[in-house]
Amino acid sequence: MLRRQIRYLLGSLFVVPAAIFGAHAFSNVIETRNPAEASKLSPFASAAQERMAMAALEIEKDGRTLRVERSLPFARRAFAINPLATEAAAIIAYSKPSREKKANALQSTMTLTRRGKIMNLLILQSAYERRDRDEALRALDRLLLVYPSTRQELIPVFAQSLAEDEAQPAYREILRRQPEWADAFFSLNSLEDDALRNLAKLRLSLANDIQLEPEIDRNLVTRLARRGMWSETLALHRLVAGERSAAALRVIDWRQQHPPFDWELADERNFHARARANDATLAIHIGRGKGGELARRIIRLPPRITRLALDHTIQPRDSAERLKLSVLCPMEQRPLASETFGPRSVSVDLTPDSCEWVEIRISGRARSTGEDISGEVSRIKLIRAN
Repeated sequence: MLRRQIRYLLGSLFVVPAAIFGAHAFSNVIETRNPAEASKLSPFASAAQERMAMAALEIEKDGRTLRVERSLPFARRAFAINPLATEAAAIIAYSKPSREKKANALQSTMTLTRRGKIMNLLILQSAYERRDRDEALRALDRLLLVYPSTRQELIPVFAQSLAEDEAQPAYREILRRQPEWADAFFSLNSLEDDALRNLAKLRLSLANDIQLEPEIDRNLVTRLARRGMWSETLALHRLVAGERSAAALRVIDWRQQHPPFDWELADERNFHARARANDATLAIHIGRGKGGELARRIIRLPPRITRLALDHTIQPRDSAERLKLSVLCPMEQRPLASETFGPRSVSVDLTPDSCEWVEIRISGRARSTGEDISGEVSRIKLIRAN
């Protein structure tokens, strides 16, 4: 896995901006045009020698591993002139004969600065050789912090260990510092199930130690729900929304900003459900031969609720029975109640042992030989037991 990280890094980090380096002014002017000539003309051209060292780095045929042998003469000259030449020092450190000596020398180099791209790339490579995932993550963190322009490429690389439970402590240590790139990290798409589940667990373990943009948290909740990860979905929603009591909830409007805890509505040309202004009613249209799920939403059921009810103006009136109101437990996908629409209303009864969280669904289907079905649905009323 770390070998793959190095492969990604090489493409985006191998060219190092000249602004990183420091040297005498005369050498700076000359080296921007020709570092080889600068190294000959100026005895103080440490930065020119350092750039020559980096230009001499080789990539193995596998395209994944840096070799430093050809760079060493330039690196040693640069370091002899300027002991603060970080990239040169890192190249020298990586040339040590054993993995442990490399790692120790590279750690010593970091006492000069933590900014070097080549230094951190070599630390990353050294970490791969020693199978030290945590050190590799820390090297990536430094690159993300110091070189914002690399974040689009590096954040997916940084996330490649998410699927490994053992990596959670290292991720927590880094993210607890509230890095600038945290929002982008928690917004990552295209994660496999194990990685997404661990991303949610990581967010939950950080709790209020990190402050993300509210939209980032809400989108993560939505992504978890769409994958059916209900335990993580509900726990994260509780963290984001707080422990506000559901006891005061009496009616459910048709707000749809943040599904699944707001409504997710069908939106096809001839099969849709659309909230009217102020979200008080839901306009439904089902074209001939069309059918499926029109609306769904999860709510935290207030105590002692034993019935859900709504009114409607579905036309033709004898087509109302083609629509259905259903309630189920989302974590288990266990049906609790289901009723077809009556001429003007519909209600479903719930038992006292219903789930704390329930998913409400409205579905319908029009006959292919009949008329289109359309009309409006009122807010859903939550009715308590006496």
